[in-house]
Amino acid sequence: MAMLMQWSIVLFLCVAVLSCGGGGGSGSKAPATPQTPEQALARLSPEDRKTFETWKSNIVKSCNATEVFMGGSGLGESGLDPAVLVQNNENSLIVKGPQGEQVFLGGIAGFSGESNSKHEHSISINGSSYSVQAETKRSGSFCEVFLFGQKVYETHIARSMDVVGFWQPGFQTKASVGTVNIRRSADPRYGQLEGHRFVESVFDMQMPRPEALAVLARHLGFTAEETQRLFRLQNARDLISLRVMGAEPSLWLNASFPELVAPTELLKEIRPGGVGVLQLEIQRRLPQTTYGKQTNTADASASKWLASFRLSAAEPGDNTRFKFEMTEVQYQGLVTGGANLAAQCFTDRVQILARMANPGQAQQRVVPAFAQALDPCETLMPELHKHLRTSGQLQRLLGAVLSSIVPSRQADYAGWASELYSIALAVLESGKNLQPELDPTGRVRVIQDLALYLEHLRLEMTRTPQLREALRSEVYSMGFDWALAGERVGPGHATRILQVGESVVRDFSASTRALLTNLGRDPRSQEEALNFAERMTPEYRAEALSTLAVARALNYALWENEFHNQILQKRPTQQEVRDWGQRLRGLQGQLNQYPRLASERGELVEMALTWLRQGEGTEQDVAWVLAGLNNAIDPFQASTRQLIRDLKRSLAQNRQAVAFAHGLTPEYKNLAQSIVVNSAAIGMKELGERLMQNVLQERPTIERMREMAETMAAGMEFSQREKARVGADSDFFNDRHLKEVLERAVNEAWSRADFITLEHITELGRRKSQCDNGFNKGASSVAQCVGLGWFSRQSGRFLDLRLDRIHGALAVDFVGYLNLLQPDFDYSTGRRELLGAFFGSFDVLWNKCDLATIRARRDQLRQQVHGYKNAPDTLKRWEWEKVLRETVKNCP
Repeated sequence: MAMLMQWSIVLFLCVAVLSCGGGGGSGSKAPATPQTPEQALARLSPEDRKTFETWKSNIVKSCNATEVFMGGSGLGESGLDPAVLVQNNENSLIVKGPQGEQVFLGGIAGFSGESNSKHEHSISINGSSYSVQAETKRSGSFCEVFLFGQKVYETHIARSMDVVGFWQPGFQTKASVGTVNIRRSADPRYGQLEGHRFVESVFDMQMPRPEALAVLARHLGFTAEETQRLFRLQNARDLISLRVMGAEPSLWLNASFPELVAPTELLKEIRPGGVGVLQLEIQRRLPQTTYGKQTNTADASASKWLASFRLSAAEPGDNTRFKFEMTEVQYQGLVTGGANLAAQCFTDRVQILARMANPGQAQQRVVPAFAQALDPCETLMPELHKHLRTSGQLQRLLGAVLSSIVPSRQADYAGWASELYSIALAVLESGKNLQPELDPTGRVRVIQDLALYLEHLRLEMTRTPQLREALRSEVYSMGFDWALAGERVGPGHATRILQVGESVVRDFSASTRALLTNLGRDPRSQEEALNFAERMTPEYRAEALSTLAVARALNYALWENEFHNQILQKRPTQQEVRDWGQRLRGLQGQLNQYPRLASERGELVEMALTWLRQGEGTEQDVAWVLAGLNNAIDPFQASTRQLIRDLKRSLAQNRQAVAFAHGLTPEYKNLAQSIVVNSAAIGMKELGERLMQNVLQERPTIERMREMAETMAAGMEFSQREKARVGADSDFFNDRHLKEVLERAVNEAWSRADFITLEHITELGRRKSQCDNGFNKGASSVAQCVGLGWFSRQSGRFLDLRLDRIHGALAVDFVGYLNLLQPDFDYSTGRRELLGAFFGSFDVLWNKCDLATIRARRDQLRQQVHGYKNAPDTLKRWEWEKVLRETVKNCP
C-alpha cells in the first residue's frame, strides 16, 4: 500500500509538471524570489500551507520534502518528533494510562549520517503559474526545511525514544531477601543497615516493562508494531533516591551510595521482635529536557512513592539477620521544593556521616567524601552543586567538614580541596578575610593556615603588580598547597618568593609559573632557582630575549619550550645563551636565502642544531643540505619534508638523497608534474602521489621518469581513444578492463607504440567469433576477450621488445587478409587457419621465431594469401590452404 501511494504521488507530480510546464503558463510571470522565511511561506497556496502545518504537527514523520509539502508517509526514514510529543502531552514526559499507570520517557536515539531531498510542483495564484521549490536537509536527527531557498522550519526527528520507567498500581516485585545487620558507628545516635537490597526492590518496582508500550500505543494512537519500533525500554537506575521514614534526620541514598542510615532508636524498633515494618520514601527525578524549542516544563519536580517492607527473622532466635519483602507501594504524586529538600539532604549527609566516622578525633581523610555527600542529593535537584555555592550553604559547611582533618602531605581531602580553593579565592577577591568567613570558631587547622598564607600573599601582591597581573591564581595556589600539606612557611620566605617572581615574571612568565608550582609542592626546594633569579643581570635578560625573538622568527619552538620557559630551572650561563643566539642567527641568515623553505624553518633549525651539537655535520654541510632541499621542495614538498625528518636522525645515511636533490633538473620536475596530472586523468592518482611523496627516497633515474611520463601520456591518449570508441553506448565492463590494461602498462613502462600495437591486434581480435559481439565496444574489452596476458613485454608475447612489436603490423596485415577473403571465403578453412595461428592457444603467431624469420615469413604469407585468393578452383584452394598452414606454423 505504501509503495502504491509513492507511485501515485510520483504520477501526480509528472502530470502536474507536464500540464503546467514547470515554470509557468504562457505569458505568466512568477513573483519575485522570496527574501525572508515569511515571504517564502506567503507564496504557498492555502492547501500547501495546510499540508505543511499538518506535517509539523505529526508526531511520526520523516525529513522528506515531498512528504512535507504533498502529504503521505513512507517517503523517507520516519521517526519521532519529541517536541510535538511533549507539546501534545501537556509539556510532560510522563504519559498516563487509564488505570493510573505512568510511563516515564527520557532521552532519544538519533539517526546517523546525512540526507537531502528536493521537491517541486506547480501552483497557480491569481492567474500566475510557478513552481514551489522545497528542500530538506537532515544531519543526524536534526531536520531543516527550506522553501524557495529560505529556511522555514527546523526540528529533531529521533529514531526512537527511551522509556526509562513504568509505574503500575498494584504491581508486586519479587521478594528481596538478604542478610542485614545494624552496624554501630562512632556516634551511638546513628546506625546503618548493611547488606540490604531495598534499592533493588525499588528499581524492580519502576523498571520499564512491555506493559508500558501498550499504554503508549493507546495514548498516542499507534499500532503495536509502530510502538515497538519507536520506543526502547531503558532502565535508568540513576534517577532514584530514597530514605527511611519515621525519624528525622534520615539520610537519602541512591544506587551509587547505598548506605541506609537512620537513628538507632528507629532501627531497634524494626528488628525482629519489634514493629517489623520498614517504610521508605522514594523520589524519582524527572529530567528537564529541551527538544527544539519545547521543554517539559510540567515535570519541574519529582514523583514520590511510599514503599512498605515486612521484616521477619531469617532464623529463629537470630536478632542480627532478617528477611524483608515489599508489601505495599503508594504513589504520592509530584512534589515541589526540590531545592530546599536537596540542600537539606546534603547538609544531613555531611553532618551525620562525619559523626558516624570518628567525631572529634584527628583524621587523615575527610569524611564524607564530597561526591559521597552530593550524589544522592543531586538526584533530587540536578543543579544542586551550583545552588549550594550561590546560596552560601557550601561555604558554611566547610568548617564542620574539615574540622577533624590534620594537614599533611598524606592527608586525603576526598574532593573537598577544590571546593575550599574556589570559595577561598572568591572571598579573597571580595576583599574579605578568610578566617571569619570560613571558620568563625577559629578551630579548623587547615583554614587557619590557609588564611595565614593567602592573606599575607594578597598583601604582598599589592607590592608586586606584574606578578599579581600575570600569575595571581598561581600565587594563591602555592599558598593553598602549603596549607593543605601542613607546611610551615615564614612570612619572610613568602615575601622573598614574590619579590623574585616580580623581578622575572615579565620576561620569563612560564618559568616563573613552574617555579611557583614547584614551591607549592616544597617551599624549600628551589633555593638555587631563587638565587639565580636574584643574580640575573640586565645583560643576561637582553641576551635571552634576543635569542627568543630569533627562535620565534625561525618557528623553533624547542628553544622557547626547553630553555627559555625553563630558564630558572635549568639556569644556563650567559655564554650558553649567547652561543645559542649566535647559532640561531647564523641559521637565520642561511634560511633567508631560501624563501621556499620558510614553512619548514622550525624543523630545519632543529635538524641543523642536532648535527652541530653532536658533531655529525658542519656549517658547510648545513649550507649544502639547505641548497639541495630548496631545489627539491618545489614540487616535491611531501618527499622533502620526509627527507628533513630523516636528516634529523642522521646526515650520513641521507647524503645520497641530498645529492640527488641537488641534481634535480627542470626537465625532471616537469616530467614528475606531467606524471601526476596524467596519472590522475587515467584513474591512477595514487601512483602520481606516491611518486611525489617518495621521489627523494626512491630516486628514480631521469630515464625512468621519461618512461613513466610517456606511459602516463600514452595511457591518457589511449583512454581518450577508448572513450571515443565506446561513444554514447554503454560498455559495462570496459572501464574495469581499461584499468587492468593501464595497470599493466604502468608496471611494464609501455610506450605509445605498445598501446597502438594493442589497438591493432584488438581490431583483428574482433574477428574472433567469441569476441565479435555488441558488448565489446572498447579495445580493452577485446584484449580481455583475446587474453590480456598476451599483451605484455614478456618474452614470447605480443609486446616482446625482441620482436620489435611486429605483431601490430602483422595484425594490420591479417585484417587485410580477412577482408580480402570475403565474401567468397567465409566458409573456407583459410580464414580459420589465419585467426587460429595469430591467437594460438599456447603460443601467438611466430613468437618462437627470430625477427628476421618473422619478416621473411610475413612476405611469404602475403604472396600466398593472394595466390589463395586467385586460385581458379576448389582443388587449387585446398593446395594453397596446406601451404598457408605450413607457413603460419611456429618455429621449433
